[in-house]
Amino acid sequence: MLQSRDFTSGKLVVVLTADEDDTSADNRVLTSVLTPALSHQVVDVPLTHYSLTRFIAQVLGVSIDELFHADDADDSDDLGGAAPEPAAAADLA
Repeated sequence: MLQSRDFTSGKLVVVLTADEDDTSADNRVLTSVLTPALSHQVVDVPLTHYSLTRFIAQVLGVSIDELFHADDADDSDDLGGAAPEPAAAADLA
């Protein structure tokens, strides 16, 4: 998958989440975002489902609406061209 044309061109973002809830109030969840647009960056601010979705849309260079309706487009293989520079960690929370 990481060698695919979609991934190497920036059209595919892979999100891996390891949620081993220990039932504590401060349950921390490891989430790794794989994209050619990022390299060795760590975000230490809390991410929500909304901020992660916004980040994925930024990386793909599409609006959130386009992200959820990509199949409705005339050419679903084209999600908006090259990926933009990743957002600063402060912009993700």
